[in-house]
Amino acid sequence: MFNLVYLVDGIPYKLKLDAFVAAKGDTTKIKGSIFNDRLYNFIWNIEPPESFDTLLKQRAQQLREQYSELTLLFSGGRDSFTVLETFRKNNIHLDNVILSVTEYATGWEEDLGNWDYIHVAKPILKEYELLMPKTKFSYIAERNLKSLDDFDYHIQINGLTNKFRIFIPISLEHNWKSHNHTYITGCLEPRVSFYDDSWHFDIWDTDNPETYRNMCNTVPFYTHPDFPQLHSKQCHIVKKYLIYINEKNNESGVDSHDYLQSVGADPNSNLKNLLCRDTHPLIEKKSLVKGQERSKFMYLNTLKTLSKEYRKRFIDLNNYKIGGIPLKNIRFGVKVFSVSV
Repeated sequence: MFNLVYLVDGIPYKLKLDAFVAAKGDTTKIKGSIFNDRLYNFIWNIEPPESFDTLLKQRAQQLREQYSELTLLFSGGRDSFTVLETFRKNNIHLDNVILSVTEYATGWEEDLGNWDYIHVAKPILKEYELLMPKTKFSYIAERNLKSLDDFDYHIQINGLTNKFRIFIPISLEHNWKSHNHTYITGCLEPRVSFYDDSWHFDIWDTDNPETYRNMCNTVPFYTHPDFPQLHSKQCHIVKKYLIYINEKNNESGVDSHDYLQSVGADPNSNLKNLLCRDTHPLIEKKSLVKGQERSKFMYLNTLKTLSKEYRKRFIDLNNYKIGGIPLKNIRFGVKVFSVSV
């Protein structure tokens, strides 16, 4: 687990909402900590000499030796696909692969909000069922109408996430088995920035926010203090690429800032896909609605499946106010790790 903590005047808070209230809305007073700051024990300015593929294999093997049972939370994206492919191609046993989806009034395969899971993730898993016959593949539909009944509880769950999403988070705690079992998540992102005249490797609580929830024995594959070499390698790969592109742009007179903006709203995420992840034909060819547009797509189509009563509860939850500010409008990031390299 991430052990994510927010600090205001030295006082720790588990919930971002509690920290926001304690800081009286002054987000500059909120500091973040992750993994009990254990990532700072690693030397980040030296690139690990091993190849990225070697480190992927070593990380998978480390998890295999650490836990008696491994379950991959699969979404169909490149992060979780690379984890799946790492276990397969290195013949390291993976016990379970779960595609966990949201289900409201209709079956999950009838909910248009699950479009990408139905048309991308599920076909990939069907393919890998044949490639990995000793691995159990399953599809878990979380019945979230019950979630809407427990309004106060889900205000707290929303407080644990870091972008206040417009759909209800899924909880897997009832599927947790023992301390010898772990859920593997495909995170976190390599986030590389240049400011204050130096390169930085940063982690924000808004990176892969769903994974920060206190789910039992959830372990990120790419970023963990037990194996920081993998995250470091990713960041150095992205950093070297950015330096290379900057030099090429300088030679040709292209503005590097304009180039990065053309890469996308989140250049690091796109470069991660380009440089640090395996590819799959379905993933390459899929046409998914991303970011806010995807959230709107899920939100609107899921609402259509709800009864009038539950539709009101869903909207009330998203309009809940903290200090007069709607919960959905409290959007800010907190840096939880940063090193200059």
